[in-house]
Formats: sequence, structure tokens, C-alpha cells
Amino acid sequence: MKATMLPIGLTLLIGLTFFFSACQNQYYSAAPLGERQTLEKLAQSYNDIATQLPTAPSGLNPKGKLKFVTSVFEKNGFSYTLTAQQLVAVPDSEITQYHKDMMELLLVPTQGLAKNQWQDLYSKQELQAIQTLATKFEQL
Repeated sequence: MKATMLPIGLTLLIGLTFFFSACQNQYYSAAPLGERQTLEKLAQSYNDIATQLPTAPSGLNPKGKLKFVTSVFEKNGFSYTLTAQQLVAVPDSEITQYHKDMMELLLVPTQGLAKNQWQDLYSKQELQAIQTLATKFEQL
């Protein structure tokens, strides 16, 4: 009985295809903080993506807002989660207006949502960062 084998090149190609498909969303980095240019890029993406929505971003439900803001970051090669986590680590004494603007963008999904409902929206990892950012933002 003869076993049928795929040519090694085809096997490698299939394996790499599956690998890159599974990992494609893992290569986003945190957005640079405190930079006007970064905020301008994000603002442009916000406007571009918002024009494709059937309603204004503020009219979306919380999960829709999170998906929207996440897509704004990803369109620029950034991770929503990593950016929130990085921003939490910025000492209060170093917070600039650009940091505050980034916080405001990151907190869009929480607008109109009671804090006790945030755990339904975020992973544990994200929730901790978002709660800390919200507290920082309120104190600034």
C-alpha cells in the first residue's frame, strides 16, 4: 500500500498560509503616545471609517463603538489594547493634551455605559487598563 504525500513545497505553503492567517492580528503595536501626527492619523481614520457607517459613531451600541474604535487603530497598524495599556503607564506628571486626546478616543466605547457594564464589553486585560484610564481622565 503506497501512501500519498503532498510535495514538500505545497505542504510548506499551506502551513505558512494557516500560520499567517492565524497571526495576522497579532502584529499591531501600541500607537506612539504624545505625538500630534499620530492623533491626526487616527482622527483621519476615524472620519474615514465613520462615513461608511449607517449612523454616527456615537449612535452605535457599546460593542459597535468598540469595534469601530478598534478598527480606527488597526487601520493605522496600532492595537487598541496595547495603546491603552501603554497609556496607563505614563506618569500623571508627563500627561500632555495629546495624551488626554488619546484617552478620550480610547474611552469612546464606554460613553453612555454604566461602569458596572464595562466587564461585558472588555476582556479582563482591557478592562483593567480602561478603568485606570477613565480614573486618570476624570482626575485631569
